Amino acid sequence: HDWAQQYCLFNFNSFLTKGELILCIVKTKAENQRILGMSLFAPHPTKTTKPDEFEHMESQAIVAAAAYLKDTWLTSLKNSLRNGLKDVGKGWFNLNETKRELGKVKNTRLGESKLKWPLFKLELILNADGTVDIGSNSVPIPFEKFVEMPLALFDKALASVSDIPQLEPMVVDQIFWSSKPILASVHQEEPGAKECRERMKRALEEALVPMRQYIERFEEFREILNVVPEEYVSSFLTEGINADSIRKKLTSLMDLKAGVEDRIPIFMQVGPFELSLDSIRTALQQRYQNLTNLFLSEVAVRTKHICDELNKRTEQSLKRLKASNDDLEGVSSLEDFLGELPEVVGELDADIKKTLASFELLDEYRFDYTKEDTKRRWATYGQVSQAADYAVNVIKSDKERFEVEMLEQQEEFGSEISSITLIVNNFSKYSDITKVKEIGENVQSINEKLKEYVSRSQLFNSREIALGRSTTDYNSPPFELSKVQKNFEPYSNFWLAAAEYTSCQATWMDGKFNELDPESVDRIAQNCFRVVFKSTKLFDGKLEDLHATAVKLKDEMEDFRQYIPLVQALRQPGMRDRHWEALTETLGFELKPDDTFTLRKGLEELKLADQMDPIVKICDVAGKEFAIEQALDKMVNDWKGTELSVKEYRDTGTYVIGGWDEIFQLLDDNIVMTQAMTFSPYKKVFQERLDDWERGLKLCSDILEQWLACQRNWMYLEPIFASDDIQKQLPTESKRFQTVDRNWRKFTAEAFKNPAPLQLCSSERMLNTFMECNKLLDMVAKGLSDYLETKRGGFARFYFLSNDELLEILSQTRDPLAVQAHLRKCFEAIDKLDFQGEGAGMTMVAMNSAEKEKATFESPVPVKGNVENWLSAVEAMMKRSVKMIAKQAADDYTKNPGGRKQWVQEWQG
Repeated sequence: HDWAQQYCLFNFNSFLTKGELILCIVKTKAENQRILGMSLFAPHPTKTTKPDEFEHMESQAIVAAAAYLKDTWLTSLKNSLRNGLKDVGKGWFNLNETKRELGKVKNTRLGESKLKWPLFKLELILNADGTVDIGSNSVPIPFEKFVEMPLALFDKALASVSDIPQLEPMVVDQIFWSSKPILASVHQEEPGAKECRERMKRALEEALVPMRQYIERFEEFREILNVVPEEYVSSFLTEGINADSIRKKLTSLMDLKAGVEDRIPIFMQVGPFELSLDSIRTALQQRYQNLTNLFLSEVAVRTKHICDELNKRTEQSLKRLKASNDDLEGVSSLEDFLGELPEVVGELDADIKKTLASFELLDEYRFDYTKEDTKRRWATYGQVSQAADYAVNVIKSDKERFEVEMLEQQEEFGSEISSITLIVNNFSKYSDITKVKEIGENVQSINEKLKEYVSRSQLFNSREIALGRSTTDYNSPPFELSKVQKNFEPYSNFWLAAAEYTSCQATWMDGKFNELDPESVDRIAQNCFRVVFKSTKLFDGKLEDLHATAVKLKDEMEDFRQYIPLVQALRQPGMRDRHWEALTETLGFELKPDDTFTLRKGLEELKLADQMDPIVKICDVAGKEFAIEQALDKMVNDWKGTELSVKEYRDTGTYVIGGWDEIFQLLDDNIVMTQAMTFSPYKKVFQERLDDWERGLKLCSDILEQWLACQRNWMYLEPIFASDDIQKQLPTESKRFQTVDRNWRKFTAEAFKNPAPLQLCSSERMLNTFMECNKLLDMVAKGLSDYLETKRGGFARFYFLSNDELLEILSQTRDPLAVQAHLRKCFEAIDKLDFQGEGAGMTMVAMNSAEKEKATFESPVPVKGNVENWLSAVEAMMKRSVKMIAKQAADDYTKNPGGRKQWVQEWQG
């Protein structure tokens, strides 16, 4: 080889020809080795960190690495090269060169780190609804963030080294650079970077799967965390306190609490996550403990109430057992209570046992109840039995005492019966009618004593039974109490009737005549007369003096009874000024009772008894007229509060009337009653009022009948003529209906303001208006009927539809689809038509049966003109299409490869 040529070639191609250059290479390599030992991310921490701390730490590391590359690294390399090559001079390594050639620098490497312990430190957060989330610092963090945040840091790291300038312009600063070249770096879209990012994403998503599964395991605690403790305890104790069942429940709660420590650790590592479970663990333990404490507190409260109730019941029993007895009935009542006491004590013992069991339960769980509760615990035990023994001794001693007292009282009672028997036997000596008041009071006193003696005899008999003695018959000799009563009854009836009549007769004769009640006068007089008349029969031949007194009194009563019709006539409530004037004219003197007028004055001074017939006749007329007046007033009052039921009608902005039956029934009843009164001979005074009332009733009845007829037709026609299509097709009928509609709205608005029928329907003009409206509605209905007949004449199958159904189609002519609901009635086998297009270009292309078979038309049928026209076209096309399909099916019968079975399935029919 030519050594000189090879040497020159080596010098041209190699950097290793100068000592300065070799020194610079060594320094550059050393600096780059330091960079290779660095990482864009923070080294793995020595402990698990929270997500926000991790993000902050990594962001700082990225910023620090980028700053080092851009500042420290570039500056160090620049200084090293410039210092090392400053004396080289001209040539390849001339720092003062003004021409440049571009070199290449390798991409910066990303640091790597291997996971040695959990990456994120999290906590389990308990929500208000019992669900749990993962988070940090009590703030929930979505699972997606644990994927998005590291990926965002990865992107941020790549972006941080994307703008590092190249070293050459900084070293050879004499060369002109049109732009500052950037050092090539790893880009997000490079395959290696994309693969690394996707691998990181997959790893994070896979790491979240076990975390999600682990979180779902806490769903079993949701029910107990959501429960309202008070409601939970109350529902369990609905049927009262049962110590055994509550003990089982408390044991279960304590076991669950202990199980929380075993099942839920304080910390749990799930993949790259360290999860703190202390909050959920503490919450569950507290919940079970709170429920336990609440159960015990509720048991204590309820047991306290039960104890208080038991003490009240016990106190009542003790009070009754220890109470003193004032009479033998009290002793008997105490004996009855002692007989019921075993049952009462049994109930108390059962409740006491339950209470003691509750206290034992509270002791078992070391519940701290008060000293008062301890006193309640033993307050009722054994007291009732001791009081019962005491009551037995009291009963024995009281019976002996009350038996002695009763015998003394019976002896005294016998003397009293003997005394009153003697009085009754000698009562016949009273016959002086002038002393009727004193005798009547004496009779009343004897009646009260006899009633008292009967009651006392029954009391003595009941006491004798209680003492186990034989009962005394006070209706047998020597007492014969019932006989004494029977013997005294005639005297009692007579003298009481005499006293009542005598007292009332004085009031009737001399009291204010205007205050007399004729019905009371007649009733008392008749009752007293019957008693006295019966007494005359009883006393006849036995007690002559008393019989004479009774006869005399009977005669006086008969004399007074003839004046009762006069009292009834003059006290007739229908008496008016005209009747008093008629009486004055007939009698020849003025007669109109005032506050000074009495019956005695009328009989003795005015001799009214002699003019009784004309007086009764005139007063009878007053009574008949009063009956008519009362009937008229009653009819007027019946209409007060009677109103028409006026209700809003749909969305029409007007009203309809209801409650017709009640109104018409009341009108009919009033009209019949008024007409009956017009035939009365006593109507003359009320003739004008009767005529006005009858006229008003008939006018109201006629108006309401016309109104009801108008309402029926209006309600039927209103939705029809509300359609713009119908208004255009029937302009004349539409105008007539609008006239009726205006009147209808006017009158129903008046009815809404004043729904009283008689006041509302009091105008002849209203009657004429409704009659005219009904005529117009009849014309509208006839025009509508003729219009429908015209449509049926254009398409005969419309005869299969009712008027309402046909009107529904005609009122929606702009919507051809409205005919779909009625096709089954027009065509036996067509259920629906298939429409295509919209507006003027709409056509019908097929017909469908109810069995979902479709028959395509031979050609589309346009939807043009009136509905009867295009339905006639459908009918014609139906026949042609069926004929076409039948012919095609016949041709296919012998050609179908599937045979008859497939042919039947493919063709309609």
